[in-house]
Amino acid sequence: MADILLVNPSVNLKAVSMEMKLYGNNVKYAYTEDIPFPDVHRVFYFLHSINLCFTTEAQGEMEREDKVMLFKNNIISKFKMMGYMRNFVEDNKELLGSDFADTVLLKRSMLRYESKIDSNNVTHYKSFNEMCMENRDVYILSNMSIVPSNQSNEYVCFWETDIDLITTFGSDYFVFFISGSKLEAYVYNNLLITIGKGVNHMDSISKLVPTFNKFVFKKVKETNIIKNVNPWIQSSQLFKGYLVNDYSFGNLSTAMPAVWYDKFASFLHTNIDKSSRQKV
Repeated sequence: MADILLVNPSVNLKAVSMEMKLYGNNVKYAYTEDIPFPDVHRVFYFLHSINLCFTTEAQGEMEREDKVMLFKNNIISKFKMMGYMRNFVEDNKELLGSDFADTVLLKRSMLRYESKIDSNNVTHYKSFNEMCMENRDVYILSNMSIVPSNQSNEYVCFWETDIDLITTFGSDYFVFFISGSKLEAYVYNNLLITIGKGVNHMDSISKLVPTFNKFVFKKVKETNIIKNVNPWIQSSQLFKGYLVNDYSFGNLSTAMPAVWYDKFASFLHTNIDKSSRQKV
């Protein structure tokens, strides 16, 4: 039996954790303040020619995507994904800068919602590093990690602004595609949170939404991060555990095929069990 900690658990990760408990693992949950976890109800994609809205209601037939089963990080998986993403971008020029999670949502076109966990099985930490320090002997699973500045050019930025955040952004999650880059935005504790490469996120977003130029956006914090945007699990160099792709936007997750939850949990359990035996 292994001790496992899920960080900022999405709907999909919580469903996977239920499967992992059946293998006898002790699973707990944690939230960290420096990776704000939003409670959102819709996902909007902003492109130059069209805006897309995804909800928990089915929007047509959910297409099958076998590459979500590429859990193993090897050369075969990488070659398959390189060809797949190259073809996807060639067919969808406005989605230049997108990642695999975007393609899966576009194919599945339906989200799952569940509010944040509020129980005795949850621990709240001030920072991701604090969480790692206090759980050195626990296998940590997260879709995002705080990293030193020299290891990533992707950031989570916190903004104070004079814009009415509730009226403008509400409880929605926004994904912008601008000049070949992807930027994400949502509201958390009266702050606008943005995620993307570089640190001048609002300058870029204002090019797509010129109305934002009328308002003041003051950056109060920026933190380097790394995300797993591939279907395979990725061993972390900074903590004991793995970075995983849960195909999620805060507490909203893309509705995955039922078999994905079973096979993902089985693959994680096998890898954690093998790792535990090697350290004995």
